Amino acid sequence: MFAAPMLPRGRGRVVSDSYLTVPPTHDDSGTKARMWLIAQDTPTFDEDDPPPKEQVASDAVVNSAIGRRSRKADFSCTLPGCKATFTAKHNLHNHLNSHYRIRNFKCAQCERDFGTAHVLQRHRRVCKGTKRIRIPTPGGN
Repeated sequence: MFAAPMLPRGRGRVVSDSYLTVPPTHDDSGTKARMWLIAQDTPTFDEDDPPPKEQVASDAVVNSAIGRRSRKADFSCTLPGCKATFTAKHNLHNHLNSHYRIRNFKCAQCERDFGTAHVLQRHRRVCKGTKRIRIPTPGGN
C-alpha cells in the first residue's frame, strides 16, 4: 500500500478530491488510481454543516472574469444551480471552498481567516494586529 498525502483541513475535517467518485480507467503512472482510493476513504463534510452558499460571486465579477479569459474553461462547479467555470483546477477548489465557507488560512496577528494564501498575504501587509469585534446594531442591521 502507499501512504496517503496530507490533505488540507477545512472546518475541522479533511477536504479531498471527493468528486472522484468513479474509478479511473487505465493510467500509466497509477496516480489517478491512488488519488481515487484516497478520496474514497477521506471524510469531507459533516451532515450538520450549514448548506453551501448558493452564489459565491456577483454576476458582475463572473462576467469580468469570463471577459479576461484567453483559454477555454475546462473545469466547472458541480453544485446544483451554480454555473461557474474555470480555466485552472485550483480556482475550482477555491470556489468550492467559498461555497462551503472553508477558510484554511489564518492571520497570526488578528486571527482573521481567509480562503486563499494570497489573500492572507495581502492582508498581512496592512494588518495592525488587532482583533475585530462585531458590535450588534439596533434592529439587527
